[in-house]
Amino acid sequence: IQYVSNAANSIALTATPTSVAPDGVSTATVSALVRDANGVAVANAAVDFYTLTGTAVLSGSRVLTDALGKANVTVSNTTIGITDVYAQLRLNGKTSISTQITFEQPVATLSLVSDKATLSAGVSATLKATVLDTAGSPLVGRKVSFSTTGSGVLGVPTVTDASGVATVTLTDAKAESVNVVAKIDNFSKTQAVVFTAASAAITPTVLPVDTYVAADGVSKATVIAVVKDAGGTIISGQAVTLSASGSAQLSAGTAVTSTSGAVQVTLTDTVAEPVTLTITAGGITNTATINFVVPQVSLSISAAGPLVADGLTATALSITATDTAGAALNNRALSI
Repeated sequence: IQYVSNAANSIALTATPTSVAPDGVSTATVSALVRDANGVAVANAAVDFYTLTGTAVLSGSRVLTDALGKANVTVSNTTIGITDVYAQLRLNGKTSISTQITFEQPVATLSLVSDKATLSAGVSATLKATVLDTAGSPLVGRKVSFSTTGSGVLGVPTVTDASGVATVTLTDAKAESVNVVAKIDNFSKTQAVVFTAASAAITPTVLPVDTYVAADGVSKATVIAVVKDAGGTIISGQAVTLSASGSAQLSAGTAVTSTSGAVQVTLTDTVAEPVTLTITAGGITNTATINFVVPQVSLSISAAGPLVADGLTATALSITATDTAGAALNNRALSI
């Protein structure tokens, strides 16, 4: 006959860990701490452990508490899902309480990337954490915790999607470098994001200086735009977007400022028209105008020697095509 304590009054139940691989071997430990009406741990109290459904296997069903008032069982499972484990002081006439264990594939790898490594203060970056299992397959519906240093502000993260990706946004009103840390289980990854001072001025320079360019599809206008902050300091690493009106063709629609705070693009056009180049950086916009005009061609002809009117002697002729500035026009078709 086993005599048990009749002083048991309450149970506090915990599970460690709460996430376990469903391989039938890995286990979680469920621990019941039994106390009397005064909150004192009770030894030799009978705790009944059980589950209501599923394929979970418990290491014991009725366990006596030790000198510290604790009774433990281990739980394993071969099925993915959530298992409720109950504990009850049945001999003492107390109701049961339960705790949950999630049986799921364990995390094997965690990666973290940002869509922008450098951006202006006040602009948002999107970070994505990818969670995979040992087979390299995505783990769906997992919660990844995110934290950041500095003044960065994180949005509400998503749980992992069908690709195993959890997403969170990051903003910062301050120009600084911050580290975002993603964590799940025992895995963590860090991604640095640099916020630069917000743009305050964009100064474009058009070459040629008179802004007139032949609309021949070959001649180019060059625009150099310098980005500075409110204090007049150049901003390097700033993302810049550019667009041109009309039929003009841009060499690039996006660029990043150099160490001198500048981006450089070229434009060509086959239509005689004024073209507006719009430059945007950090929420600030400025424009530059380039005038594409009908090219004026000048032809000059020279002979290599005297022209002999004998119907036999051939003399080489040289025809030179130049624009209004006197620059040679290459690869042009001539009708003679």
